Amino acid sequence: MLPQSFPQSPHHSIVSIGMSWNIAGPEPPRIPKPSRDSKSGEQFGIELIHKQFKIPYYGQMTGNWQNIKFKTIIMVLKRLCEPAVEGETLISSWRLEAHSEEIIIRIYNTFRSIIQADSELGDDFYQVLEAMMKSTEEDKWLFFWIVNQIRDKWRRRRSTAGVDSGKDAAGQHATKRTERRGFGIRDLLNPIDQ
Repeated sequence: MLPQSFPQSPHHSIVSIGMSWNIAGPEPPRIPKPSRDSKSGEQFGIELIHKQFKIPYYGQMTGNWQNIKFKTIIMVLKRLCEPAVEGETLISSWRLEAHSEEIIIRIYNTFRSIIQADSELGDDFYQVLEAMMKSTEEDKWLFFWIVNQIRDKWRRRRSTAGVDSGKDAAGQHATKRTERRGFGIRDLLNPIDQ
């Protein structure tokens, strides 16, 4: 049976149930998956995704993305999602969407638990993360994009190294978190050059 409840968040006293995000305050608007213009060569990347979130709701929460930077949000989401992906055996050549619903739910719920339990996230930053995930939860396109970005990065590292020693038989990243990361969430939230 899949877990349906999560530990208390350091940010809220709400316990999440199922696969829905709990948001304090007004409900965030639904953000549809962006469509790229393939004729112009537009990529389904961070710039296209950022355009989707350049709306008054998020502008107010983030100071028009000046107080809370979009690229920082994405880096933190990827960092927080990595342990959830590492915990699963996935077929390396398949996108996450091609795996079973049970695996997807398990990764999604683990990812949510990690976000809710992270004590380094400030309340404002946490609110933006939760709202973004709620805005995209109908088809979970942002979550799928994040997971696939993580897995693509691992594939690039493996092909650059030219060896499979860092991967197990299923193509999973085998390096421990502490060995892979030179900096943590706090470093992403408080860069030295600002």
